[in-house]
Amino acid sequence: MSAPTQGEHSREAVIAEEQEAVDHAYSCLERMRAATAKMVLDPGGANAKDSAELRREHQERLEAYDDLADKPLVFMRVDVSADDAGAAESFYVGRRNVVDEERERVVISWTSEAAVRWRQARQSDPGDVRLRRVLHCERQHVRGFHDEIHRARPSVSLAGRSSLDASASSVPADTPEALDPFLARELDLARDGRMRDIVETIQREQLDLVADDRPGALMVQGGPGTGKTAVGLHRVTWLLDNRGWRAQDVLVVGPHQDFLDFVSTVLPSLGSRGVRTMELSRIWGTGAAPHDTGPRARVKSDLRMAELLRRAVEDVVRPERLEDFVEYGAFTISGGGMSAGVEQADLQRSLEVALARPGSLRYQRDEFHKSLVTGLSARVIRSLSKQEREDRGKEGPHCEGPDRGLREETVVDSRLRAWAERHPRVDALLKALWPLTDEERILRRLFGDRAVLAKAARDLFSEEEQRHLLNKPRTKVVWSQEDRVCLEELRFLVRGERPRRYRHIVLDEAQDLTPMQARSLAQRCPDGSMTVLGDLAQATGPHKYATWGDFARSLGAGQWHTAELLVGYRVPRQIMEFAAPIARRHAPGVEVPRSIRAHGADALTLRHTAPELLLEELERRLWELEAVTGDQRSIAVIIPEDAGIFVGAEEVAEAVAARGRNARLVRVLNVPEVNGLEFDHVVVVEPAAIVGDDQNGLGSLYVALTRSTQSLSVIHARPLPAELVGGESERGPSAETSRASTAEFSEVVARPGEPERGEPERRGAGEGEGFGAPSGLDGLRSLIERGVEHERGSELRQRLWCALMLELHGRGHAPEHDGLVDALCTGPDGDRLFHVLGEDGHTYEGMRQGALRAKEVAHVHGTEADTVCLVLPKAPEQAGAVEAVREMFGILVIWRAGRRWAGPDVFRVLH
Repeated sequence: MSAPTQGEHSREAVIAEEQEAVDHAYSCLERMRAATAKMVLDPGGANAKDSAELRREHQERLEAYDDLADKPLVFMRVDVSADDAGAAESFYVGRRNVVDEERERVVISWTSEAAVRWRQARQSDPGDVRLRRVLHCERQHVRGFHDEIHRARPSVSLAGRSSLDASASSVPADTPEALDPFLARELDLARDGRMRDIVETIQREQLDLVADDRPGALMVQGGPGTGKTAVGLHRVTWLLDNRGWRAQDVLVVGPHQDFLDFVSTVLPSLGSRGVRTMELSRIWGTGAAPHDTGPRARVKSDLRMAELLRRAVEDVVRPERLEDFVEYGAFTISGGGMSAGVEQADLQRSLEVALARPGSLRYQRDEFHKSLVTGLSARVIRSLSKQEREDRGKEGPHCEGPDRGLREETVVDSRLRAWAERHPRVDALLKALWPLTDEERILRRLFGDRAVLAKAARDLFSEEEQRHLLNKPRTKVVWSQEDRVCLEELRFLVRGERPRRYRHIVLDEAQDLTPMQARSLAQRCPDGSMTVLGDLAQATGPHKYATWGDFARSLGAGQWHTAELLVGYRVPRQIMEFAAPIARRHAPGVEVPRSIRAHGADALTLRHTAPELLLEELERRLWELEAVTGDQRSIAVIIPEDAGIFVGAEEVAEAVAARGRNARLVRVLNVPEVNGLEFDHVVVVEPAAIVGDDQNGLGSLYVALTRSTQSLSVIHARPLPAELVGGESERGPSAETSRASTAEFSEVVARPGEPERGEPERRGAGEGEGFGAPSGLDGLRSLIERGVEHERGSELRQRLWCALMLELHGRGHAPEHDGLVDALCTGPDGDRLFHVLGEDGHTYEGMRQGALRAKEVAHVHGTEADTVCLVLPKAPEQAGAVEAVREMFGILVIWRAGRRWAGPDVFRVLH
């Protein structure tokens, strides 16, 4: 056997040194665990109640030690400059904070401010970091290491590289292509459907989002394999550790139970126990409930439903019934030798004030009730003689002294109020004005009575949309998932009841949420602190969002900002390139991530066969995969929602699993079941059937094609969709790894020309120029989209846009809108493009800027609009401004005047 080389000796010495430190960390961790176990047995406490509470807290801490399971405690060493003389201090970073007997730090949690800062350092700009060493540990045992930054002893760094490092050593660490060798090995591990935590291998652009401390909602656009879900979950732990929130005040919402199983494993391993998790379908009620489909689902879950439901609740009130209780110009009550009355005008005013108050039906009713009782009792007191008041006061508690008169008046007032509150005529008036009802009765009446619906939906929904909302006559109503969301909205409007609130909410696969679902979830988070994760190209829900700005409108007022992950780590490059045209067709404004994982030629297999041989070909392919796949590798067969194919595919898979080595890891699933999951090998059966006639069929196919980490096989009898056979051209490579934009509603809006708040400066790898500099028409479009997105942060502009959309829908139009265009209507007289202006839109300068922006939008959108119209928030400030804009730019102008539209062009553009 040959003697070890100098480099091997150096590597072994480094591993031995790190092993000693890791052993010390585990020894300290075990000492902390033992101390906690002792406190469980003897918690102390001033009394039994305190002792019980302390024992519970210590028990939770003790159980948290076991959450590490087989995960390594330590995964990084960082040496930082301690002084100007060049001395360095070493720190170890891991999953927990660990201290020794003297309370000195042994391991620093990865969520700490210092640890995050060290991990964000670059080789080209290391700051005070002299060494950043990634440790590959299997539980307590150090198996290897990789130096990402090493300024102190470059010779040791080079000699200390393991064979794993060789493949990455030629790539600078600051480039997007620098794949950590430990990350490469992690990505190649067997998959069982569930994802893993990425705390040991998290990349810089992912960590930037995990530690994003800006207020409001962070919306992360990320394609398959970019790690967006892992980013969201690691962000939960970062927020809990840095904001001091309780774990039970954070809610994670996922698409299905498999996702929640993943969450229940990952969060405790990161140090976060007790976080609330919930499947999306169970948010609005337990038990099975069907989904509405097609146009009915789209209309019922549209954001306009919130206004429709509000009107339906308002329609419950019967103010005209007041007349039935008024005699001789007053409402009177009598009994027990007393009488009192309130004049009709006062009563009418009280009713109008109550109905104008924001709040629920019950709140408005109670406010009117209090006002009525106050008025009645005051008039009874005034009608009593002094002797009667004294006599009635004596019925109360006996009192002497200077306060006697005041206390007697109080007794008189409280008893008279009680008499008025319980009076039958008061109760009858309240029931007449506010008939007894609940949310189910209101919704049943709204969807069951054509006249009631038409009244509430006036100028809001078209007649065709109203037909989709109506229930079939004489059928038993079964509440759908979409109905349950409406019922929650009504529960607040009727009773003022809100569901439990949280400090932070994480929404995964958010692209499939409907606007009403997003609105409902946002109401559970009054501070607006949310992490929204999704991929618009994977959208399969009834509502398709052109941009995340469209989604943000459903969240209501509040700050929000977006970020985009553009590097794919999980899906092999060949598979992503094959699936990319589907994504570009389904979501043209979304950039497909660039995969940095290259696999062999067998990563992609296409098999065409006759229809009658489809299942036979599936069985052949499964046996081929079985022959080359280890017993830990998973295989998923993804099929269309076709009963015949499903039954046949399950029988084939069961037969292969029964005779092969992979019985537990072969699964047959449809697209909704695989959303957010990953497998080693994926076989997609009949892509054309997955696409079908559904408007989101391409999104479903994109999901199916991008679930694998090793290989994708496509088996089909019908022709493949055109996008998969050269129907679209391939895009060129991109050097971007993330792209971000910021917009804010209401409270914080950046002024034109100023940088948006909280947005860090971003630069290209190793370059001093601005991040993501646009070029060509695509770059111009991106630039203008960002400008439009910023302008849409105005709350006034948002309200004006909603009013315009309601007007257009009410006139039978189906206006389109996206990241550029506020509204585009197509009709027999040509295309009309509307551009909505905000606070300064009524000034000449605002109109001039708006006209330029409208022309830019029309140019880059590619729409040759016959009419371009500016929509102002109110009448122009300067005389002649409208004529100047019309003559110079050829643009028409309308504005809002109270509840109407005005302007010289209103009849031309709104017809």
